[in-house]
Amino acid sequence: MTVSTENILGISGNDSQSTLGLVYQLIEQVGPLSRIKIAEYAHLAPASITKITRQLLPLGVIREVDAQASTGGRRAINLSTNPDLHQMVAIRLGRQHLHLGLCNLAGEELASHTVSLSEVPDGEALLTQLTHETSLFLSSHKRKAKDVVAIGITSPGLLNSKTGVIRYLPHIDLTEPLELVKHLESTFGVPCYLGNSIRALALAEHYFGSARDTKDVVVVRVHNGIGAGIIIDGAVLMGQDQNRGEIGHIQVDPLGERCHCGNFGCLETIASNQAIVKRVNHLFDSGYNSALNKNDLTMSHICAAANKGDELAQRVLKEVAEAMGKALAATINLLNPQKIVIGGYITEAWQVVEPVLKATLERQTLNNFLSDLKLEPSKLERRSLLASFALVRRALINGELLHHMIDQRSTKES
Repeated sequence: MTVSTENILGISGNDSQSTLGLVYQLIEQVGPLSRIKIAEYAHLAPASITKITRQLLPLGVIREVDAQASTGGRRAINLSTNPDLHQMVAIRLGRQHLHLGLCNLAGEELASHTVSLSEVPDGEALLTQLTHETSLFLSSHKRKAKDVVAIGITSPGLLNSKTGVIRYLPHIDLTEPLELVKHLESTFGVPCYLGNSIRALALAEHYFGSARDTKDVVVVRVHNGIGAGIIIDGAVLMGQDQNRGEIGHIQVDPLGERCHCGNFGCLETIASNQAIVKRVNHLFDSGYNSALNKNDLTMSHICAAANKGDELAQRVLKEVAEAMGKALAATINLLNPQKIVIGGYITEAWQVVEPVLKATLERQTLNNFLSDLKLEPSKLERRSLLASFALVRRALINGELLHHMIDQRSTKES
């Protein structure tokens, strides 16, 4: 079997931190492996692998397992990952709810809890509630024998994942930038990794979902807002100030409604969940017949009705799909991705939406760019905490979190 370090990490493995991550990921994805095999796959000297594994073994992130069958000499010991010894907290900061989860290092959810954010007026109150709820959650669910080694948190709005600062939230007024990572790290004493919700979702799709093993992907999520996570050559594009992919603010109707960004006819004014429900209500008031209950309109109900042939629901979702197709066509013509992944409740009516999306793309996209393009619904729509976990996973496999854990252990022993 041939294993390429570029296929696994997209790195050469030259610096010590990246090499730590490379060895960990090789063991995780290809293991159990002997040290000799790791050296062979990583193109590193056996002595280097021995040194690295001596750093990783005491952390408990890898372990020695049953010996391989002897071929005449000393039996080689295999190494495998040990995801259950440590835990991490995954947090999704939504517009209306705070979703917390406890995961092992394989991303398996061990416990979860959701609380309302309806009574949070400002950034200071958000920090207070976030700290309180996380502390309560850990005290209720953390297994005493396990160590929490990191926190991964996703948020809507504009933020800088490198500095750990949120500059804008669509649902909470921030009078000044919110230093979220600094606050959480000082409170809980572990590294915290912050990411924009959609960019983190793209990373999760790349690791676990529809974009797995695909180097050039655009992941679009349709929810209260609409954003895109762009993966080029296997890496999520962050852009200036760590923000890129605001596809929801591409103008698709110059005569459309005013968007909260100040422009008119943005995709969000047509295709966000609120816009869809608003459009259905408007058609109700205009006299359109429908099996839908006007007093109980949700995206799931609208999608279910469309799947059953309801004319009003189908009309609205087809209008939305055409608007989305216009924005996606511009994105495809610019980036030429291999795949487009769509997430959100709208994918519950994929059989209604997909044909219109494809027809719009065929009219407005360069033929050469469209011929090999795949269009798929997200596989992770009901696993929202995977986006937060993906931030921690990235820190594991690029070696950043492993390096921190080694430093912490050295500090305690000295």
